[in-house]
Amino acid sequence: PTNTGWFRSGQDHKRENLHRLAKEFPDIQWVLVGDDGQHDPKIYGAFAHDRPDVVRAIAIRELTPAEQVLSHGLPVSNEEFAPRVVHGEVPVVRSGDGYGLLPKLQRVLAARVPD
Repeated sequence: PTNTGWFRSGQDHKRENLHRLAKEFPDIQWVLVGDDGQHDPKIYGAFAHDRPDVVRAIAIRELTPAEQVLSHGLPVSNEEFAPRVVHGEVPVVRSGDGYGLLPKLQRVLAARVPD
């Protein structure tokens, strides 16, 4: 629930709070972690496009077909139906689980030392 209703848009909430956090903590370099079940890749990609100065990397866990069905009703990622956002200088790593994400994320973070 929110102050104005029982439900809120998760996408809007996430988008607004990413921008709020970047404004409140301008010296932090963020690693955005999410999954491809709903809108994280699109939201994080747009934020990285707007604010590449504060995003070090994006890590996306790729859901299984069963998890995709539970997430949004179809056995494939929502990204299958939308063009990918070009993230430019912000690296994006993907894997089916955290064990696969960790070494990929470590490599891109080691290679991309903040200014």
